[in-house]
Amino acid sequence: MRKIIKTHLAKLIAPAMAVVGFAAIAIAEVETLPESAKVLDPHVMFYHRPDPIISPDGQWVAYISKGFVSVCNVVDPAPRQLFEVPGSATHILARPENAHAGGDFHALTRGLSRDDYGKFMAQITHTIFGMQWTSAQDGVVFGVRKYNKDRQLVICDIWHATLGGAVTKLAHIEYGFAQDHRENFYPARDRKHIVLTGFRRPLIWNIATNKPKATPFLYLIPSASGEGWIGIEKDTRQL
Repeated sequence: MRKIIKTHLAKLIAPAMAVVGFAAIAIAEVETLPESAKVLDPHVMFYHRPDPIISPDGQWVAYISKGFVSVCNVVDPAPRQLFEVPGSATHILARPENAHAGGDFHALTRGLSRDDYGKFMAQITHTIFGMQWTSAQDGVVFGVRKYNKDRQLVICDIWHATLGGAVTKLAHIEYGFAQDHRENFYPARDRKHIVLTGFRRPLIWNIATNKPKATPFLYLIPSASGEGWIGIEKDTRQL
């Protein structure tokens, strides 16, 4: 068994059965890894969400590190950075002037006054959310959120990045601070629509026109078969 001494710079690990985990992020003085564990990315900088996700076929892992949406093959590890998100938490963590923290975000803020802490955290201008594999397993889709305080707007862009590195913006969405916004999204298999949830009513977003279509549903997701939608009608409560 290998021993890992307390560390803040995580490694992306693929144990047996292709289950993905992170090694010893400051949780114990000594931890052990199975001998069958394989290091996929030896220098991950991980902070909060989104969590790493494995493709349905078990061949790829998508994760956020150093401010990039990244992927790595489980069988033949060679990490790829697909999309950079400046102003995100791990992008700040990876700056050369923050190298002394050893990949530990909390080490950068430890001991700061309330005012200084607020100023430091204000550097985080973008967050990544909703990362998921495409149905074809040829890439990932994810959202990038930022806040415009002057206009009192939340601005979200939803992106598709292929394993080869081609990136396409699927939707650009803006809404007010006061609006209910626990947004999530579900791309349809036809890649022509996205279902947006978490608002007052689910929306079907047309990618080509970049416009939403209001729906009479309380709950809505694309059918896994790619044929139509599954929803609950708001007045009759019929499925």
